[in-house]
Amino acid sequence: NIDSGRIISYYPEISHMVPEFDSVNIFAAYNKDSQKSIDAWVNLNDVDLISVIPLSVDLFLKGKPELLTMSGEISHKNLTLVDLNGTGSLSPNLDVALAAAIDDLKIQDVLIQSPGLANISGTAELHMRDILSQNPVMEIAADIIGREIAFGDIAIDYAAVKAAQESRALVIDSLYVYSRDLFTASATGSLDYNVLENEYYEGDRLLNIEVEGEFFPWLKNLTDYILASSGESNLKLHLGTSEDQFMIHSGNINLHNGFVHLKDQVEPMRDIQIQAEFLDNRLMIQRGTFSMGNGNFYINNLFDTEPSDHFQLGFLDLGYFRIFIEEPGIQATIPVVAPPKTLTNIAISGQDGRYAVIRGPFDDMKIEALVTVANLDILYPPGADNLLNLIMSVRSTGKKTDTEPTPLPFKLDLQVNIGENVRYVTYPTNLYLSPGGFLHLLYDGNRFIVEEANIISDRGSIDFFGTVFQVENIAITMIDQQNILSVNGDFYKRTPDGSIITLSVASSPEYDKGFFDRLQINLSSDNPQDQNITQVLSRLRYNQSMDELPDDQKQNLLQDEALGLIGGNLNSTVLTPFFYPVENWFRRTLKLDGFSINAGFIQNIFSEYSANPSQLADMTDLANLSSDITRFSSSILLNNLSVSMSKYLGYRVFVDYELQLQEATDLQQKTKILVSNDISLRLVLPRQFRLGYTLNYSPKDTGLTHELMLQKSWRFWGL
Repeated sequence: NIDSGRIISYYPEISHMVPEFDSVNIFAAYNKDSQKSIDAWVNLNDVDLISVIPLSVDLFLKGKPELLTMSGEISHKNLTLVDLNGTGSLSPNLDVALAAAIDDLKIQDVLIQSPGLANISGTAELHMRDILSQNPVMEIAADIIGREIAFGDIAIDYAAVKAAQESRALVIDSLYVYSRDLFTASATGSLDYNVLENEYYEGDRLLNIEVEGEFFPWLKNLTDYILASSGESNLKLHLGTSEDQFMIHSGNINLHNGFVHLKDQVEPMRDIQIQAEFLDNRLMIQRGTFSMGNGNFYINNLFDTEPSDHFQLGFLDLGYFRIFIEEPGIQATIPVVAPPKTLTNIAISGQDGRYAVIRGPFDDMKIEALVTVANLDILYPPGADNLLNLIMSVRSTGKKTDTEPTPLPFKLDLQVNIGENVRYVTYPTNLYLSPGGFLHLLYDGNRFIVEEANIISDRGSIDFFGTVFQVENIAITMIDQQNILSVNGDFYKRTPDGSIITLSVASSPEYDKGFFDRLQINLSSDNPQDQNITQVLSRLRYNQSMDELPDDQKQNLLQDEALGLIGGNLNSTVLTPFFYPVENWFRRTLKLDGFSINAGFIQNIFSEYSANPSQLADMTDLANLSSDITRFSSSILLNNLSVSMSKYLGYRVFVDYELQLQEATDLQQKTKILVSNDISLRLVLPRQFRLGYTLNYSPKDTGLTHELMLQKSWRFWGL
């Protein structure tokens, strides 16, 4: 009645073969028949195999020391789990050859913290030779079938393995695993490897592995971010060993007919194709592509002689990746920056070549890319849905914090180029950014840095004190090394009496001061009667000088801007989401790259009823119901409604069209809806030249106008 510790103290050389147990009882009879026979019973109690429930082992031995027959069982609380049979010897060497028969054993009933479920049946064999020598030999073999297997969300219907661990080789006669609607895997061959001792040996043994699976449906089960997925996949490997690791000598992987629809994306990833080959522990992507919208995404990988910046997946070398999206780009929704369910054309290339480059390893990635965006409505900073939030966001982001941010596992060098039909639409601005602008963004592992930026706009509008100003020009320039941030712009508004109101925004070159300390905003008029900003505001809102205004309108003058801000906020958060399905239907039906509807419904209500609250009460009068419906339909629903659409006609030819409705009131207080049309054609020429033609019809100002523009930009560094 001794424990395992005392036995190991007598025979320390077998410590790695003897499990822990509380006690061993031995009852033996020797030479009763004068034939030197042995008749013994060995009982081990509470055998501890770490994560397995306490077990009891009963073993009966009969025969002569040179050849013993053994039988017995492994049990837990009088419940037999495994039947034992075999042979052994005590002389001249201590040898054991034991077979275990398993019948419908549930691993979840045996393991203390089972990682899954499984019903196991079959046999397992243990061969131990010359146990007491300096170099004992232990070999195992198994012929096991598993059913009703589940690990997490992965269910395996059937698994069968027939294998043996020899002293210097792992031999797999057959391995078959089947999971309905997921994969089928098989393997046969051998490896110069000892799994019990984790030892690798030199040799030419190979294990041949084949997997036919549903890789894409499996991805959907991993995360709720994938709404739908389908596709086919197969894998073939010829696995061997080298001095200290496994070696994939050859093989291939093929993913085809893939389809993945991500959450918050309008367009799915279609026709996903990945073809790659394995060669000497390298995975070489020969073809990687998918379509999204009207664009295609491409990926491959390369290998340097020095693998320090390669991606490693265990013993597998993935090299570094190259990515390319040809213009006009894939159509995707950019989270945070763009409104939900809107589509943006995204093209990616290298800054100095065809491909963007992503280097490893995984915990210290280095990304260098040139991104061109088109058909993008920018809402930034996040949450800046009105002027006050925007100013506060810019004010806070303009200060450098003293706290250290959580480092991210990559370094980034990203050049963002502005393409066609890019607008900054954070209320109260609606700016069409001129193609050719750029933003150079860096991330050094601790913080994001706008290294350089140059953004220009000569189209669009800004809502200021309840009045929509048209953009004359605006330019934003940033150079981080010289701590330069400058904004210069002019906006204009023509009043009904012919006066032109100009809103000027400029930042002084005193860069040692904060940005808002340098920012200057000026409102001026070419009317000689407007001598101060209050008089200019009066002419903007009421088309009258300040002296001509009644007292109640003077009090309401500064309240109109607050109403305008509220209206813009409600319009963007309440109405805009209802237009997304309509916009997407038109875009797909007409095969356009971009289609958007912008309504001024909420702002129109405030403009109609905020100045005279009694009008709002009159709407409930049934006697005026008919006329109210007519006025509501024309003034409220149609005023300031705009529809825009765009299309790439070729690789470098882009056309966009905008229709805008605006209500006008004449001196007799009669109103009508005016229709403005704006169509432009842009062509990208060699040597970075751009040719643009714009045709505009505005019934209230200039009528029909033509504009022809030839543009060339130069970029200077380190000024």
